[in-house]
Amino acid sequence: AGGASIWWGSSRTEPLTAAELAALDPGRLPAWDRVATRLWSPRAARWSDVLGYGLTVAPLLLLVESGDEVSAGELLAMYAETVALDRALVGSLKLGVGRVRPLAYNPDPRIPWSRKTSGFARRSFPSGHTSGAFAGAVFAGQVYARLYPDRAARHWVRGGALGLAAVTGYLRVRAGHHFPSDAVVGALMGGLVGWAVPELHEREVDPVVPDVPGRGVGGPTLAFCWGF
Repeated sequence: AGGASIWWGSSRTEPLTAAELAALDPGRLPAWDRVATRLWSPRAARWSDVLGYGLTVAPLLLLVESGDEVSAGELLAMYAETVALDRALVGSLKLGVGRVRPLAYNPDPRIPWSRKTSGFARRSFPSGHTSGAFAGAVFAGQVYARLYPDRAARHWVRGGALGLAAVTGYLRVRAGHHFPSDAVVGALMGGLVGWAVPELHEREVDPVVPDVPGRGVGGPTLAFCWGF
């Protein structure tokens, strides 16, 4: 219900008027964000869609060999929570902040006027593509490493996923859809969600191990077992 209400609110965002567009001044933006007001690339936007949505569903590949450590149902539940939390945070901030996208500042005649004056132009902060990509990348890397702590591939999975997520953020800026600060905040937020959900699902199992004959008596023994 929360996600549906956020989607409904986003669809009702008031479009920018011609007067509002004319009043936009790149000089009022932070210096590190101004570069985005001169960028526009539909090709970069398309590739950011491919990478962003691809990384969002990539953790589901863990279902192929989830093994005995975590059931498919548990993995799906964890990732559903990750996606839901990430989307809720992104949607809430987009509606609450209402930051105008850099393409609205850009005088490039190739940018459709309808794009500048749409409700889409008011939803720059944070970058949802970047947040979703980092949530999926961090989740996949973290869960894979814990399922297979002895596999060297865990480093490649984590590093490769994070690298692709970073490229997604760059492409969103290159496309003119986001400021660098939108992408940075999206990366931090998505990464935090992707780390926090599986971390919070860890639980202690059978913490007290009784004394085993032959081991001698040496007081209580504690052991910790992690699961998902």
